[in-house]
Amino acid sequence: MTVRQSAPSGDSTEDLRRGIGLHQAGDLPAAERIYRRVIEAEPGNSDALHLLGVLATQAGQAATATSLIRQAIEVFSQNPVYWCSLGNALNQQGAPAEAVEAYEQAVRLDPAFADALSNLGAVLPELGRLAEAESALKRALEINPGLVQALNNLGSTLQTAGRPGEAVTVLEQAVELKPDFAAAFNNLGNALKDLERFSRAEAAYGRALALDSSLAEAARNLGLALQEQGKFEEAIAAYDGALATGAGYAEAHCARGTALREVGRHAESEAAFRQAIEIRPDYAEAHWNRAYPLLTLERYGEGWEEYEWRWRVGELQSRQRNFTQPGWDGSPLEGRTLLLYNEQGWGDVFNFIRYVPLAKERGATVVVECKAPIKALIETVKGIDRTVVEGEPLGDFDVHAPLASLPRIFATTTTSIPAETPYLRPPEVAAPPPIEAGPGPAVGLVWAGKPTPRNNLKRTMPCQFLERLAVVGGCRFFSLQSGPPAGELAAFPWAGGIADMSKHLVDFSATAAAIGRLDLVISIDTAVAHLAGALGKPVWTLLPFVADWRWLLDREDSPWYPTMRLFRQPALGDWAGLIDRVAPALEEFAGAGRTEPR
Repeated sequence: MTVRQSAPSGDSTEDLRRGIGLHQAGDLPAAERIYRRVIEAEPGNSDALHLLGVLATQAGQAATATSLIRQAIEVFSQNPVYWCSLGNALNQQGAPAEAVEAYEQAVRLDPAFADALSNLGAVLPELGRLAEAESALKRALEINPGLVQALNNLGSTLQTAGRPGEAVTVLEQAVELKPDFAAAFNNLGNALKDLERFSRAEAAYGRALALDSSLAEAARNLGLALQEQGKFEEAIAAYDGALATGAGYAEAHCARGTALREVGRHAESEAAFRQAIEIRPDYAEAHWNRAYPLLTLERYGEGWEEYEWRWRVGELQSRQRNFTQPGWDGSPLEGRTLLLYNEQGWGDVFNFIRYVPLAKERGATVVVECKAPIKALIETVKGIDRTVVEGEPLGDFDVHAPLASLPRIFATTTTSIPAETPYLRPPEVAAPPPIEAGPGPAVGLVWAGKPTPRNNLKRTMPCQFLERLAVVGGCRFFSLQSGPPAGELAAFPWAGGIADMSKHLVDFSATAAAIGRLDLVISIDTAVAHLAGALGKPVWTLLPFVADWRWLLDREDSPWYPTMRLFRQPALGDWAGLIDRVAPALEEFAGAGRTEPR
């Protein structure tokens, strides 16, 4: 916040001027003694009361500051500077609505008060009033184009409003005018991060910390930018720097936990999330993130409970269903109708639909809501009485549960996973993918997940690594890859023998039909791997160095899918090392002449 002091007036003018000089020079104890001496001599001196309140604000004594400045206003209510300082104290005290009222009064008294407009614009976003904030800040800059605090506040507001490109332009002006403005560099980094310009964001945060090493928020943000670039060890060091400030920073503990998990330090990751929760017991993101190391470490009781916090976080929060019927808690189902639905990805449906027979055994009429592309496939699961496509009327039901909550309801552990396969079967399709019987095993290949920066690091294998597999003799290869990555094979001469099935894979029923005609599926960790496992087909799943919680640690088998074999990167990002293990296994598979019944 910008602070402007009023010019002293009254009988103690000279003393107050001397006090202000000491105040501005940083000798706060001497300034305080002078202000108090003036008040002792003249209890109604509004300037002395105000200046003593400003000192209290700077010392972090917001309640004291508010009281003193209000006394000054009682003496003289027409001084806009008093109202601006009151707004500063109220904002520090955690009363943004009252602070806004004070700033607005300051502006009413002096419409050209640029500092008050800047401070007003800084607080209005806390109340969700972004358009008003932007207007106030632009007015401040019209009055004083060089007011760097207003530029910083405007940049922050634009970034909060989802306009990071405009924010970058404004914040670059701020740091050009004031190259030592650490907070503006931090805000610039935030806007660049939102634009996914992570290396530039990293540089901005680094500059902020070079100017002010105690800026814990910049250290945490630096960690986030590093993490987005896959620089996990550097990110951990940045989070350690944020915590070294002693700020008790729950967000830094949480972010540190995610980075620790990315390098496979699961026990430390769990401890970091727990520390965040100790600081903020209702910190939903930390609870949900803590579920992942707990489940990876097979601490299922705690893990399933923490996993339920997903409903309070981000996108999933908006997917929560607000039914009037109660959620199912595992109580008896005899004579009742249970609605099951999914809230996450395709792979989660294929993974957790296995629990339907267990619910059916408890006497339920089971209704499953699903998306249209998998309806026919889901209908092959034993125990489902009715399927409903998302968006259609659900009909009557008594209780409901999301599929991903069923492991908690059934108190699942490693040894109690319902792992009998197949529990999905390929439905009849009008035009089955053209995979004919022939000599040697038929092998399906999938190498890419949904194209996002994070998936590109963990769940997408560059297509060129398939060459080691494509040259294995005795196999017939079929690409089960969908989406834009399916076209990548055309760029490689060695890929001529891989039949592209993408145009035939119109939905997951078609994909299941294709898998049913194969002897082996080799896939990165995506829905196709889950589908193949649920169909009881041999599937080799290619995992990143730190894999999803389902695949546990250091295992080549999966308790979820008896026909699955796991291949893990030997080091972070090392797809070549992983393929070095898969290729000999495939040669052995082909040499054994293995084929599965189709």
